[in-house]
Amino acid sequence: MSALFVYLPFRIIDTMLKNLFIFTGFLFVIQSVSAQKVEISASYGSPSLYGFAYTLASAIVGEGDDSFASSKDMFGVSVNLYSNTEKWRYGLDFLVENFEREKNISDGRFLSLMAKTDYMWLKPGKKFQIYSGLGVGITFIGFDYAGDRENDNAFAVSVLPAGFKYGGDLSIFLDTHVGANSFARLGLAYKF
Repeated sequence: MSALFVYLPFRIIDTMLKNLFIFTGFLFVIQSVSAQKVEISASYGSPSLYGFAYTLASAIVGEGDDSFASSKDMFGVSVNLYSNTEKWRYGLDFLVENFEREKNISDGRFLSLMAKTDYMWLKPGKKFQIYSGLGVGITFIGFDYAGDRENDNAFAVSVLPAGFKYGGDLSIFLDTHVGANSFARLGLAYKF
């Protein structure tokens, strides 16, 4: 019984120290994030290179069995953090690429989650900005073929050769991508 009285306080102190360490780390992350600018954005655009490739492959392979899938558009939501100098932007993209319904396909879409980094070419604080970037992540592929569900995933990469942004805290942007993101997309962003 005396061992329990010795063990229990050490166990409680150990748990308290672990929780204090986690809480301190959490406060450090919150503090560092609050010192930077955060940006949220929503965009709409054309299909991705992945979508075009899937459409082309579907047309070639599925020509005789009416299982042709055609990519039609992409919707995206992003959360970004700016570096202290505001020359670099780090973020997370959530993308949904939709496919048109064909004879045997009742539903089809690509869901992509990508970490990204963008570099701002002009001085921070300007209303007009040019940027380039790179994103990597995963794409979840899902199609319903006449009641049969097909699921798969793929490595996702997206190169952003040029993007254009105009505005202050509230801005519009147009960018081009090669890979899992839209070839061309237009969006609205809010920085706080």
